[in-house]
Amino acid sequence: MSKHLLSTILTLLVSTHTFAGYEELKADYDSFSITPPTHLEEGLKEFSSSSWGDDSTRGLIEGLKAESIKALDDQSMAPKFEENLLKRSEAESFLAKGGTVDELRALVASRNRSVRSQRERALAAIESISQVALLDEILSSYSVLTESLMNKVGPMKGSSPVEMTYPSPSVTSLKVSVAKNEASIERENYFATLRDKLFELEALHNELTLVREDKRLKEELLELLGSVESVATALYETGKSDFQDVISVRVKRLSLGEMVRSLEERDLALTTSILQLVDLTDSSVAINTPDKGALSASPDSWKNLLPDALISRQELRLIRAKIAKMEAMIEMGESMLTPSIDHGFSRFQDRPLAQVGSGAMAETFPTKENAAMGYASPKKPWYGASDSYLTELRIKLSAAKSSLAEAESKTASMLHEKWSVLDAAKRDFTLYDNEVVALRRSALDAGGAAYESGSLPFPKLIALYDAYLDAALSRAKSYSKYETTLAAIEKIVGAPISAISRER
Repeated sequence: MSKHLLSTILTLLVSTHTFAGYEELKADYDSFSITPPTHLEEGLKEFSSSSWGDDSTRGLIEGLKAESIKALDDQSMAPKFEENLLKRSEAESFLAKGGTVDELRALVASRNRSVRSQRERALAAIESISQVALLDEILSSYSVLTESLMNKVGPMKGSSPVEMTYPSPSVTSLKVSVAKNEASIERENYFATLRDKLFELEALHNELTLVREDKRLKEELLELLGSVESVATALYETGKSDFQDVISVRVKRLSLGEMVRSLEERDLALTTSILQLVDLTDSSVAINTPDKGALSASPDSWKNLLPDALISRQELRLIRAKIAKMEAMIEMGESMLTPSIDHGFSRFQDRPLAQVGSGAMAETFPTKENAAMGYASPKKPWYGASDSYLTELRIKLSAAKSSLAEAESKTASMLHEKWSVLDAAKRDFTLYDNEVVALRRSALDAGGAAYESGSLPFPKLIALYDAYLDAALSRAKSYSKYETTLAAIEKIVGAPISAISRER
């Protein structure tokens, strides 16, 4: 018993001592601090991004970035990105105000996940402009932390070689040009993604409009057939009609009722797809469609759109940006084959050995010109090692220019083809809206009166109802086809083709 008590006391003493040691260690760790040397503090200050480049250089670069960011919000190309619409509550309130296609277009530009992802890539490419333009400054800042110290007194002012302090401005401008064109490529990819999503929205919205019009027409026909069933029943009871007429009209109504339920499900599916497109899944906000809309305005001829399409179409702008990037890369590569610009300054390098005077251990600059650097090696080794890559770039540049010419030619044929579809849909809608639907309705009304008087057989009456429904649906389909084709033409052009609001 005493041994067990003694071991317990020893265990408690050891654990108490261990805990006290841990507390002392933790206190020392929390209070530990180190003061860097003065020269290191000065180097860290020079390392800050605010010291990269002079004020004029930073101002120029910020101007380039601002110009590129402004191009992302070019409202002549697409709806503007609104950051406040990223909030779900704000987006639902915005959509609830009208629920039209114009509000949906704005939400696609601000909330669609694919569009937002591509926009972030474009912004990242814009940020790379400053990284490339200030590369020499950034590297010189890092050299503060890595440069070896010489065993002398005083600050190491002017230790960088003049040839690095004053690089060739042409090389820097070419690097910035490549970065700008890369940002342009990502910008056009962003606009192309936004354009495709806007076209998808237009197609879904037009189909939703057609489905709701189809449902309205079938419900109207159901109501009319209810009156016909009452008339057929009364005629059957008086012996003036066959019971088959009553059965036929009831079967017709049951069939139309099932069609209406199918259209309701299709309406729900299309609404869900549209809300998913604007990242508002499971939202209860209603999407409005016109009961009977007029056709949106369009130019008189496809030839009037061709000049704008050759300028605005994203595929063409993307190829042009790639061509400009390759031209800058080729020029940069060619500049490596020729001597760089010499400002006539000293070529003294910052090395811990004497390069001048009688005790010089190395020549300050070359004193003789050799035809080669060594056995079977050219004076410019880069030329021999990478000339094939430069040739490859030239061939790719030529291929890109050929692709641009082909794409421009294809743009005209695509516009002409879609315009023919648009013109046919416009003429069909005008025909059905102005004449055919009204004539079919007049024939239906007259047929109903004739059936009640017993002068028109029941099958002919049903044929009149079917003809009226087909005419009204043809009008709705031609309207939907016109609007969808107009959106396809805007997709080819790459920008809205009319300043007139397309609110429907």
